[in-house]
Amino acid sequence: MSEVSLIISREVIALTKKNPSERKEEIRKAAVQVISNLGFHKTTTDKIAEAAGLSVGTIYNYFEDKEEILSYIFEVEREKLKSFFSDLNDSAQSPAKKLRLLLDRHFEMALENKKESKLLIDHRQMPVRKVSVEILDYSILLKSCFQSILEEGIASGGVRDDLDPELISGMIIGAADSVVVKSFFTDESPDEIFKGVSERIIRALLHGILSSKNQQV
Repeated sequence: MSEVSLIISREVIALTKKNPSERKEEIRKAAVQVISNLGFHKTTTDKIAEAAGLSVGTIYNYFEDKEEILSYIFEVEREKLKSFFSDLNDSAQSPAKKLRLLLDRHFEMALENKKESKLLIDHRQMPVRKVSVEILDYSILLKSCFQSILEEGIASGGVRDDLDPELISGMIIGAADSVVVKSFFTDESPDEIFKGVSERIIRALLHGILSSKNQQV
């Protein structure tokens, strides 16, 4: 048996051992690594296949092109966020605690899955046309989670009713993303960067930035 035939035979055997969802997850993880390192435009399906240890033909069995792979990456992250927020929303925590827990989740993802987090932030800011809907869906969901908690706080009387929940949720995400981006470009320990940052953001939100001596804008 030739070397090429042997490689193909091994891949066929491997394919029979894994279901489609497991194979797609392998491709997704490989794509995250490659796109994060090279950037989306320099990434090719060949490089993703190489990183996944698969043939390009196998990649095309699951995805039409690299744009569809990127769409799948956002789809997976969106479902993770949706599941987390569903559990959080059903809990008996106060709105302030829910905001902090949602921020904690945002930072934990950045700490544990740096490449996925970088990919999400990069492409939320500069979306690829073919996957702009998926990117937008993720961004809308993230913002709506914060906005929903703020609206809950207003309804319960725990949050001022003269605030704009949509505006404030955008401010929270902007502050959070600035910390995540900092972690990409500094030698400082990620544990130190993210330590207590959720609490500091929420404290600034709850108490404002002006001292008690100067409450006029």
